Amino acid sequence: MVGQAWSKLAANEDAALGGLYQAAEWIRENTEPSAVIAATDAGIIGWYSGRQTINLDGLVNTAAFQSLVCDGIGEYLQEKKVNYLVLFRDMFRHDNQIEVRFRGRLLGCISAPLVIGSDQEVYRDSGGRVHVVSLRGR
Repeated sequence: MVGQAWSKLAANEDAALGGLYQAAEWIRENTEPSAVIAATDAGIIGWYSGRQTINLDGLVNTAAFQSLVCDGIGEYLQEKKVNYLVLFRDMFRHDNQIEVRFRGRLLGCISAPLVIGSDQEVYRDSGGRVHVVSLRGR
């Protein structure tokens, strides 16, 4: 029953949750089992990818929240050895580079920009809402 519901959701290109499900499937099929993933709204990614997943929205992960407050998100991702970052399209500006700003949900703080080369994007869902970038080599 649950699998059927997610299959229907994944087929809906306009659903952000469907995009997360598609990204989780891509991560499960295209990354090594030891990969570390970071995402806001990390539940779908963690459950369906089967990978260690770090939640970045600050609701359940106070260390990530403190990094957002202190503008140290890049250092936090390096410290946690994050290999891939899952992003929603509205989180970044995409020209020759991806400039990401995270918004903490508890206090609404906004991080300093995390700049990633656009060549590090490794996946985009069929609706163009959810992106996965590789942080390897940073």
